[in-house]
Formats: sequence, C-alpha cells, structure tokens
Amino acid sequence: MRRADTPPRNVYFSTAARAIRFARVLVFVLLAIASPATVGFVSASAQTNQRTPVQREIDKQQTRLASTEAEDRRDAVTRLGAMSRPDASRAAIPGLSDASPIVRATTARAILSLPAEEAARLLLPLLRDKKEFVR
Repeated sequence: MRRADTPPRNVYFSTAARAIRFARVLVFVLLAIASPATVGFVSASAQTNQRTPVQREIDKQQTRLASTEAEDRRDAVTRLGAMSRPDASRAAIPGLSDASPIVRATTARAILSLPAEEAARLLLPLLRDKKEFVR
C-alpha cells in the first residue's frame, strides 16, 4: 500500500523519460524528412560496406596480385579467371605485365571473360613476349 505523501513512481511520466522519448521521436522525424542528398551520402557510404561475396572475393584476389611470390600471383589470376565474370577478368589485367612468365600466361586465359574486342586488344602485345611459353 502506498503512502499518501509520496508521489507515484511512474517512470513514463518522469521528466527525464519524457525528454528521452521526445529526443527519439525528433530523431525519427528528422530522418524521415532528410534531404535526398543526405540520404544519398548515407547510402553511398553504407554501400561500400555492403559488397557482395563475389566482389569481396575479387578484392581479395586483387590484393594477392601484389604478392611478392609468383605462385600467389598465379593462383590469384587463376581464381579470377575461374569466376568467368568480366569484372573479375578486369581485376586480372595487371597480371599481363607481370615479371613472371607463368603469371602472364595464366592471365592470358583469365581475361577471356571480357568482351572479345577488349580481350584481343589486351592479348596482342603478348604475341611479342620474349618467352615462347607466354606467346
């Protein structure tokens, strides 16, 4: 039983609770009427964090292309080519000018998912390569 001289303990009606509730509603309203430019900025920054698994794999293999080990670079190019996607083939293009002949030769196969004209333009310089293996 409650004493008559103590006020009721209803947290919902306390001043602090009302201020917090008002702040939450205000934030919700402001987000609801945000300008398109602001929404575009937020979605663009959020989009960089929301890459597809394929895009993340392409990024991973692109990073491996910078390895000091030729076998790692060759494996990265092989995996990019196995994806059979133009964007993966574009990621493999730096392998065409690699110092290692095995990486250059493997890249020649990996870029075949590109449109025919683009792939031919990239492959023609390899016909003059010093190594017969690459040609």
